Amino acid sequence: MIYLAKYGEGWTLHGYQLVDQSTGQYKVTPTLAAGDFKIEKDGGAAANLATIPAVAPAGGSSLDITFSASEMQGKHIVLRLVDAAGAEWNDDAIHIFTVGDPNAYFEFDLFSATVALSEASQSAVSGAVWDELVANHEVVGTTGEALSLTKEAVSDIQTQLATLQTAVDDIQTTLDDDSTTTPATGISYVTIANLALQKLGASLIVSPSEDTREARTIAACYAPLRDKELRAHNWNFSIKRQILAPSTTVPAFGFTKAFALPTDYLKILPPARNVDWTIEVIDGRPHILTNEGDVLYLRYIAKVTDEATFDSCFMEMLACKIAWHCCETITQSNQKKADAMTEYNLAKAEAKRTNAFEQATPDEPEPPWLSARRTGGYGQNWLRFGES
Repeated sequence: MIYLAKYGEGWTLHGYQLVDQSTGQYKVTPTLAAGDFKIEKDGGAAANLATIPAVAPAGGSSLDITFSASEMQGKHIVLRLVDAAGAEWNDDAIHIFTVGDPNAYFEFDLFSATVALSEASQSAVSGAVWDELVANHEVVGTTGEALSLTKEAVSDIQTQLATLQTAVDDIQTTLDDDSTTTPATGISYVTIANLALQKLGASLIVSPSEDTREARTIAACYAPLRDKELRAHNWNFSIKRQILAPSTTVPAFGFTKAFALPTDYLKILPPARNVDWTIEVIDGRPHILTNEGDVLYLRYIAKVTDEATFDSCFMEMLACKIAWHCCETITQSNQKKADAMTEYNLAKAEAKRTNAFEQATPDEPEPPWLSARRTGGYGQNWLRFGES
């Protein structure tokens, strides 16, 4: 028989019964002697049980077998029941596994309402809890880590879906555009890039920074091509005006005045009347050098970086130019590249024609006598750039 009992505490096993050798029934009022009960602890030498078991109640077959506290100090305790006379009962053995002590077979106490852990176990549990908290519940291999990774994955998917929706909205806006000459609302870098990719039959992009061949190819050429096309013609949407004061830096020779150009200029619209002027870099910044004017009224082509202000015809032309430039890298097709150039030339002609319709008819040049009258006959004290 196998029992569990508390380590190091006296214990009595009640109701144990011996089997009669002759009848096979429980032995009533067996004869018990000191040498009939031998105890072994953890495989050690056998010794007589300190207290001879007693029949209880008297005249019955049940025994009360009592173990002292010292006899219960072992992990695995074996009590062998052997009739020394060899006539009354069958041999038997009782196996006891102790609990509730660091030296017991089971350290935890099964007989307590709460399970007490050893110091080593407590340290291991508290250490694991601390590590989990420090790692923000993301210790490798734990449920916390799995939950954290799941949340990150869901967040990434939501971000990508939002970006994709923006791209779809941009494409839809482009498709719905009625091609009027007013600024096309909803135009963006991605809109123009995808318009170019559609012309090549290539995959569309979602973000300028995505790691795809299409996105990388367009990103490498977009700004230079945009600025080149802006500079190539006097687009109405890119013309700006500024009044410039002369710089404190005077040219070393040849001219008496210098005017610093705006930081966003791509091309100036030159003055209508015949005056000496040039553009040179002074202290790392382009300046207009001239001998005339205390102030300079400047009209110029600006570097427009906000695609939302692009004219829709210019947008179409720029997309065609990007498609032509990127065609060989993305498609390796000479035919598609030739087709892209043809489409670019048509789009450019349409854009320039539409741009011209929105410009006023230039005024007739001012007669010399009127200029002299307006300036008192002493010449102008200002200079206009970009006006007739």
